[in-house]
Amino acid sequence: MFSRKKKPLQTSEELNYIISNLPDLIVRLNREKVITFINPASVIFLGRAPEDLLGLNFYRVFNHSDKPVIPEAILEKVFVDHNAEILESYFTSDDGHQMHIEIRILPDPVPGNKEEHIILMIRDITIKKEAERKLILAKQHAEESDRLKSAFLANMSHEIRTPLNAIVGFSQIILEDDLETEERSRYFEYIYQNSNQLIGLVNDIIDISKLESNQLIIRSSPTNLNQILQEVQELAENEKKIRSKSHLLI
Repeated sequence: MFSRKKKPLQTSEELNYIISNLPDLIVRLNREKVITFINPASVIFLGRAPEDLLGLNFYRVFNHSDKPVIPEAILEKVFVDHNAEILESYFTSDDGHQMHIEIRILPDPVPGNKEEHIILMIRDITIKKEAERKLILAKQHAEESDRLKSAFLANMSHEIRTPLNAIVGFSQIILEDDLETEERSRYFEYIYQNSNQLIGLVNDIIDISKLESNQLIIRSSPTNLNQILQEVQELAENEKKIRSKSHLLI
């Protein structure tokens, strides 16, 4: 029976190769917050080569709107407690580019070092956060759309019942009452008008469905406002007769 052991990294060159090609920024700081190591990702984050940053204080290099990227108290806490910390912050590069970053602060894993160090692993999460923001907005938009649809359907059920009630009501009057020809004709006209209104509501529902699926073409055209108001008045008069009321709230 054979067992396969994991092959460790055999040379420091292999480890350096991996660190040098990481997209994340790796920074090593001593207790005075001086940079003692930084990988080539500094070119992406800072626009500066690693050799230009060695020996500089971390807070001279990393800032955001004159504010420290990492509160110094958090760095001190890792030095003292030797426990890792994770936080999110913002960083502004020398060219003015702003990043949303995730920072992992780790105690120095190498035992026996004469000088205390901590390791910072800094990742640009700007794109990730923007995607999350868009996802939240899309969710909120979907929830608002559902709410508006529910309100629309509740209102539409009332709008549909109104002309239906008029059609049924005037039909009953025509069937039950001995009406004069002129009055009967007027009631037939009311039924006709409410039937058209009902057809219009159904068409509106279809148009809204087309609008949601981007299939509706909207064209502007002249509108006779007086005619619309007259139709509203006629509908209100019909409703008053059906409900046997002298006034209606519209």
